[in-house]
Amino acid sequence: MKVRSPKHHQSQQGAALIVSLVLLTALTLIGLSSLQVTTLEEKMAGVEHDYNLGFQSAEAALREGENYVEQLVTTAAFGNQAGLLAQDDPDAGDYYLRSSTWTADAEGGQSSVQISNGSTATASSPAAAYIIKKVGEQTADPNAALNISGYGSTVAGGSINYFRVTARSTGRSGKSQVVLQTYYGKRF
Repeated sequence: MKVRSPKHHQSQQGAALIVSLVLLTALTLIGLSSLQVTTLEEKMAGVEHDYNLGFQSAEAALREGENYVEQLVTTAAFGNQAGLLAQDDPDAGDYYLRSSTWTADAEGGQSSVQISNGSTATASSPAAAYIIKKVGEQTADPNAALNISGYGSTVAGGSINYFRVTARSTGRSGKSQVVLQTYYGKRF
């Protein structure tokens, strides 16, 4: 005996295959899109990590520059030594952003001071350097009094020298650059 199939089953032959192929194509496109987003996020995380390494290294150089100023007993070396700019030395515009400011010149002289723990770039500590510029000096008013927490009054004397400490570092890849500045005053 021969079994006959209804006519509506004959007209649907292959429809399930087409529907499943369309769904499979849609799922493949969603998977590829997710893969692209994940790859982009991974690159962004790498760039941020690179920047953070540079920032931390530049901040360490900034603190070392401030410590150098704190140890000063005279400002005679400014303008005559690598990384120490006198008040009239040029530093306008993009001076601190140019890579030539932070590298050795043609005679082998260094225009900045490399910090001791970052003189060679490694994966964990990129090279960092600092430049200190003497910005100015202010003589204290001899009539001014200094009163600290109610412990008497003394004459505020001496002059205050102001310095701008600029530090620069790059990330591990060398593609990111971080430049930080701080002002520091010291009474001599």
